[in-house]
Amino acid sequence: MSPARQNSSLITHRSSLKKILSKKSNMIQNIFSEELIQAIGWTMIHSLWQGFAVAILMGIVMIGLQKKSSKVRHEVAFFSLFLIFIISLSTFIYMYDSVAEGAALGTTITIIAEGGFVLENTTIVQSFFQNSIEYFNEHLPLIVTLWLIGMVFFLLRLLGGLAFIQKLKTQQQQPLPSKWQSVFEKIQSKFPMKKSVRIVESALAKTPMVVGYLKPIILFPLGAVNQLTQQEVEAVLAHELAHIYRNDYLLNIIQSFIEIIFYYHPAVWWISANIRTERENCCDDIAVKICGSSITYVKALVTLEEIQPAPNLAMSFSSGSKNQLLNRVTVSYTHLTLP
Repeated sequence: MSPARQNSSLITHRSSLKKILSKKSNMIQNIFSEELIQAIGWTMIHSLWQGFAVAILMGIVMIGLQKKSSKVRHEVAFFSLFLIFIISLSTFIYMYDSVAEGAALGTTITIIAEGGFVLENTTIVQSFFQNSIEYFNEHLPLIVTLWLIGMVFFLLRLLGGLAFIQKLKTQQQQPLPSKWQSVFEKIQSKFPMKKSVRIVESALAKTPMVVGYLKPIILFPLGAVNQLTQQEVEAVLAHELAHIYRNDYLLNIIQSFIEIIFYYHPAVWWISANIRTERENCCDDIAVKICGSSITYVKALVTLEEIQPAPNLAMSFSSGSKNQLLNRVTVSYTHLTLP
């Protein structure tokens, strides 16, 4: 194909895409009120700098918490994620109320002057921001449309994950032999919780994991216990019971919904990655404390390294990339040198 035809085809595709997006934008305007579109659109725009500000502050705080426990770092990371949600919710309420009262969002820019003198280049700065505001106001329906399309996609993916977890909870399971049930009861007795927890073997599970919140179940892949020593099985059980004790399944669901709302935000994904890393470190710390042997725990981690990862919504023993696994092994191994 000649360059002229390629350019013509590219222009045609772009024109078609613009027409499709324009139709969807018009559809959004027919479904939602102008006030709601403006409030959502400007909330998204403001969430960008707000989220990055929270992430930068969190990063600074986390540097100072390097010697603190993983529990503290997890709490800081989760608080940061929830703070972004609360700030954006407050922004949306403020924006919607402002539009409802007749105020036009983002129509003027105030330039601060010092000592009564106009700062240099204020006209250029004002013109830049004014043009940006006009551009965003013009394209708010399109921005909201794209956000809704992405959010629906990620929501459907989440619902698919929940459906698969429900399948894990109810299909192709069998109780573990009584020997392992006794081992499980011994480890469970070391956790101060009243929840009824079941432990089963699953033909669908690829790695040990916890599913469910009100009636949690610990799933072991078929035959996995035969690849581990009793001490290593105890370490795995302690890790999964730690997830239940900490209510990680529920917190992960909340985290997943916040990720769906802010799927476009790099700072949110960075904070979420920190939450997942510190969550696993927390459970590793608890498991090592319960079992009393870092060597046993590291061996269990390494043995299960090649087992396939669990669904994102499940609390699995060997979740994460190889780099994360190496970090977990390193952190667990440091317990050997602690006094």
